[in-house]
Amino acid sequence: MCVMAAYAGSEPAAAILLRMIEAQEGLDAGHYSGIATLHEGRIHLAKVCGSVARLRTETEAEKLPGVVGIAHSRTPGLPLQALAHPFLASCGKVVYCANGSAGRFKEDLSGQRIYDLLTGARRTFSSEQCFAVGSYPLLRNGHSVHRSDLLGGLVAHLHAAGDPLLLAMRNAFSQAPSEIAALALSVQEPGQVSGLRFNQPLMLGRKDGAFYLATSALAFIPEDIDWVSPVPAATTLSMTAGNIHLRPMDVFPELLQAQPMTTAVTARLDHLFADGKAYRLSELRTELRGLWPEDKVQQASMYAYEYLREKILAGELERLAETVPASLTGDQAPLTKLQKKQPAHNSQH
Repeated sequence: MCVMAAYAGSEPAAAILLRMIEAQEGLDAGHYSGIATLHEGRIHLAKVCGSVARLRTETEAEKLPGVVGIAHSRTPGLPLQALAHPFLASCGKVVYCANGSAGRFKEDLSGQRIYDLLTGARRTFSSEQCFAVGSYPLLRNGHSVHRSDLLGGLVAHLHAAGDPLLLAMRNAFSQAPSEIAALALSVQEPGQVSGLRFNQPLMLGRKDGAFYLATSALAFIPEDIDWVSPVPAATTLSMTAGNIHLRPMDVFPELLQAQPMTTAVTARLDHLFADGKAYRLSELRTELRGLWPEDKVQQASMYAYEYLREKILAGELERLAETVPASLTGDQAPLTKLQKKQPAHNSQH
């Protein structure tokens, strides 16, 4: 899984975005990192195959100008920077990133159609490889393209044809659905972040005349956010420093289900942590999967993240920072495990 962040306000966006990604990357991602800001009619982009720490040291990410931006970090893969989000499209006028996967839409065959449409319009894909890569669409020419690169290209194509960016994201999702959340910027819409959430987590925060988005509200803890709310499932949004507009998407209602009671989530995860062992976020997701029927899309990540945020803020869970081999040979990626916090024992003399 991946983690994302977005900001629209009056402060330099880059520093805020990097902090929000770092606050999440050990839970998921940390193998590829990228950031994009929008300033004076231009998209500024930096990305690496590696963690945010590598992004800071090897690029000018912290110095990217602008008060609006998006950032992304993802899980392991081939040691290719080209697979890192965000993806530029439409001659650098649109930038797009997403969290999730094809999921139950994995049999969707729209990849070849989108590729043909966009290459016919002389679009190119920075992630295109002349061999198969994971589960990315394998094309008739034997090449593969990251699915988010394809979708970002389709969003940019529809946007260039006249759709506002938000409508372009909705229409692209309808043509090529996935179990995702996504963020995008356009030079034609300065000061604005556009987003989409089908079932993967996306949280909204507000502070001091600015709006924030993140995969997990754990990203908001360093920012001391005033209030936090989940973005509803099957919703698109547009966000500026002063306003946020949410619009439901009437798509695949048969796959969505009302959320389980938070008491059921808490009971399951409390029981899991009661043994005193340390767990990864992926193990929490697995523990929660049974709360959604198999014929519905899962939303376990958002519930797991919110459980962790509540327990960490209450001092009941602690983070254990580790590292694992990263996608780039010889590199290390952050890994966070969670464990029930042990009470302090006061010795008496």
